[in-house]
Amino acid sequence: MNMQEMVMALFAIVFFTTIALVYSRSMWDTAEALDDGSKVIQATHLAHSKLDEIDAKLFSHQIAFNAVINNFTGTQTVDQAYTGYKYFVTYSFKYCDSLGVNLGSQAYQANPFFYKMTITVAADHGMKVPVVVTRLFNKIDLYN
Repeated sequence: MNMQEMVMALFAIVFFTTIALVYSRSMWDTAEALDDGSKVIQATHLAHSKLDEIDAKLFSHQIAFNAVINNFTGTQTVDQAYTGYKYFVTYSFKYCDSLGVNLGSQAYQANPFFYKMTITVAADHGMKVPVVVTRLFNKIDLYN
């Protein structure tokens, strides 16, 4: 084997190694995007299931509208053993007007008509941006 053939073989090795590394990196990026997407979907499901639970309890009068803040404020850890992920869910309520503009802790606390609930869901590792879901609750039974 002469020098020219060795240089050509060396270039071929470098070329095919580069192609393999680029392909491997693109597959890694795809797997990472799919993993992050599945975490976002699961986090969105967790947030919407809690919102649906509150809606159902308000609609069936299992809980009074003024008691929602005391019963559904705080944090929760959801451990999913089958996926190996742990989600941290934070619930917060704000007094607001009909457009969702925060009113703060003014005199509306005695008999509020609107709450804005914000649920933030973050994963223990791997999720790039936490999921934030907001819903506006309004009082439909004015006598309760």
